[in-house]
Amino acid sequence: MMVLAGCNKLKDYNGEFDGPVLAYEPIRIGFPPETTLHMKMDFYDEVQAEGTMSTSDGTFDNATLQPIQGLSNDGLWTLKFSGSGFLNYMRIAEVTNGVFKGKYAVVIISLFESGDVEVRIIVGASDLYGVFTLKKQGNKTDEQS
Repeated sequence: MMVLAGCNKLKDYNGEFDGPVLAYEPIRIGFPPETTLHMKMDFYDEVQAEGTMSTSDGTFDNATLQPIQGLSNDGLWTLKFSGSGFLNYMRIAEVTNGVFKGKYAVVIISLFESGDVEVRIIVGASDLYGVFTLKKQGNKTDEQS
């Protein structure tokens, strides 16, 4: 039953999100403190979601958030950790610009009951690490879908 309730809520998270990186330096590596993230997402169920992301520093420019093959067949797809949202997605995105261009990032997207989204971006062991707190952009004008 909990799964069905989660599915019904997911349409509320479809859309565009923006927000800053947490400036706290021990959990911000490689991103300037003023960096913001813009993300467009469509969530279909607890496993399937698609979207793109861009950072204001240009590291990611409309980078596709790719599913990880095999993840839905592994217990890791139910990823939960302290402070995470009610549902978490793990994706891969290619760095599109800068010194890490061509490397791949692990991107963890956490959905919260409040409607907020938190995104963690990790490249390498110590190349890039950022936690972004995002808010949905625009108004909920389409309540019928």
